[in-house]
Amino acid sequence: MIARLAARVVAAGLLVAAVAAGGPAANAADQVPTTTGATTTAADAQPHIQLTNISPYGALGDNITVGLRLTGPLTGLELRVTAFSAVTSRSGYERTIDGKNLGTVVGTETFDINALPTDGELRTLTVGIQDPAAARDPNRFLLRKAGVFPLKVDLVPIQPGPTLDGFVTHLVVTTKTSAGTPTSIGEPLQVAWVWPIIAPAAREPDGTLDPAVVAQFRPDGRLGRIAAALPAASTLPLTLELGPETVQSWNQIAAGDATVQPGIRNITTLGGGHDVLATPYVPLDIPALQAAGLGGEVATQMAAGSQVLDNALNTDVVRPTSAEAPLDDAALESLRTTGVERLVLDEGQLEEATPQNFTPAQPFALQSGDHRYTAVSSDAGLVSLLNGEGTAALRAQRLLAGLAVVALEQPNARRGVALLMDSGWSPSSDLLGAVIGGLQNNPFLHPATVDQVIERVPAETRAGVPVVRRLAPVKPGRAPVTAAALAAARSKLAAFQTLVGAGDSKVQAAQHAQLVALSSQWRGASGRQAARDQLDSVDQDVGAFANQIQIPTNRTFTLTARRDTIPLSFNNTSDQQITVRVHLDSDRLRFPDGADQQLVLLPGTTTVGKFTIETRTGGPGTVPLHLTVTSADGTLPLQSSTLNVRSTVVNGVGVFLTIAAVVFLALWWLLHFRRRRRNKRTPTAVPAPVHQPA
Repeated sequence: MIARLAARVVAAGLLVAAVAAGGPAANAADQVPTTTGATTTAADAQPHIQLTNISPYGALGDNITVGLRLTGPLTGLELRVTAFSAVTSRSGYERTIDGKNLGTVVGTETFDINALPTDGELRTLTVGIQDPAAARDPNRFLLRKAGVFPLKVDLVPIQPGPTLDGFVTHLVVTTKTSAGTPTSIGEPLQVAWVWPIIAPAAREPDGTLDPAVVAQFRPDGRLGRIAAALPAASTLPLTLELGPETVQSWNQIAAGDATVQPGIRNITTLGGGHDVLATPYVPLDIPALQAAGLGGEVATQMAAGSQVLDNALNTDVVRPTSAEAPLDDAALESLRTTGVERLVLDEGQLEEATPQNFTPAQPFALQSGDHRYTAVSSDAGLVSLLNGEGTAALRAQRLLAGLAVVALEQPNARRGVALLMDSGWSPSSDLLGAVIGGLQNNPFLHPATVDQVIERVPAETRAGVPVVRRLAPVKPGRAPVTAAALAAARSKLAAFQTLVGAGDSKVQAAQHAQLVALSSQWRGASGRQAARDQLDSVDQDVGAFANQIQIPTNRTFTLTARRDTIPLSFNNTSDQQITVRVHLDSDRLRFPDGADQQLVLLPGTTTVGKFTIETRTGGPGTVPLHLTVTSADGTLPLQSSTLNVRSTVVNGVGVFLTIAAVVFLALWWLLHFRRRRRNKRTPTAVPAPVHQPA
């Protein structure tokens, strides 16, 4: 103690002398390196301390390793570490997170920063725990029993002064067996950790990739980091909420982009220890869809999602279990028709439960309509510890310590909790690694899947009667598209499919767009517009495809008989065979073989000379002929034009009238000729002279 006090006095004296002199020593102290290698002034820089790692648990008599990052001006500073008594309740533990109600001080130790093992800004602190069976060591904390103990680490001046920076973490301590290994509690807490791997739609309505989504698939992206952690968790049962559209798009993109291949490879080669929830093709707001008359789409989405995951994974999809949200009774019934019987729910989806003395940690019966489901609820308080402030190591330790507190509430009772992460969860690799490492071989915790929690942990009862809960009321939102718009898009796609076949890439892209258009991720007016754009994408494909079919225009055909055939040529500039319907229409023409004919157009020019045309009435002249090309079922117009048909044929009525006119003219001429001859033979009378008066 005397040597430490002397060191403090010397250090303080040197610092005061340098500042008072205002010479080089003071300037050197002011210039401190930053984490980027630049320098700043002491007036701007502040000393900081952060937790970089900590042993997730330890036993009485062990040493707990604490990794620290120290930055800023550190001259004249030291570490003060204070341990407090074990927390006794879940609510008490949560208060310690904010540094409040830390409890009784068990002991305080100070550490010389310069004496700690150093690696750049990183320091390693060793916290000793007293073995109750060993002689008392004053440099170790006397914790006496297993439990969760708040640990406050502060950066303070050597001279008495205010704390400059610090944090509160927790020591998770157990006892030792006779062999010296950590002792597990009677019934370790079953912990089901649900990882969502779901992204927005990867393709824009025009088929181009969304670069923001592709970035999530890369190793440093949000989903890439999650997928990269799967091998480390190979022996850790996880429950995965995989978005089928995400998995499918990721796989397709990986075929041409090596940078996204590692993550999808980890997903598609999952081992048998993990569970995969049954999920729709895209996330759905089922109550909103039902309110819009689209409730039948739930089964379609679930079937499409199941097919994608079955094809992509080498592990079975757990079909009876779902984490879909939001839900009401009608929505849940639509899920049940697809085989869903088990649920993992967010607490907010349930009616408020009766307060309990301990953390709810058992499955329960969920009554919905006339049916009962088995469910577990996610512990929102524990999940928030991972999503709170602080370094990855600090947040991971808060979760592990919080889980240990729940385990110690009833250490000999079989209990389990679920941790359902948000669909937009974006953990760092350090966070995932810290939690995965802390869950493995933990004496307080036993990793499990959701189904394992349901199967291993007895359902909640009170006074021997099963606890039955209900869903909280849900106000349906607005569906991203209308039932009429979806029906119209489906009808157009069905017609387009008759042209190019079900296996055509444009048909498959349109089917994908129609599934994606129902996603609950389309929010607000802009989201609904994006969903409509997805539906309208088939229009763009149809328009582009229709332009590849060229039909006769501005042509005149001449008929030399009342019934004749005309040749029509069609140019298919695509690279595939297509089937179309050709329809002819005219007010003054008949089509003895039918006005409609189905044609198979090979790539290139196809000339058909079997269109039979018959004139109705009238003589020679030109009449319009309307030509329309549609899909094979006649519902999808592709091209149209108006042709001219000139007839040189005189029909029977015309001939009769012509002959009649000739006969009439002949008779008239004959009568006129005879009359003139008769008039020439008859003498002409000479009129009497007329006398004029004188």
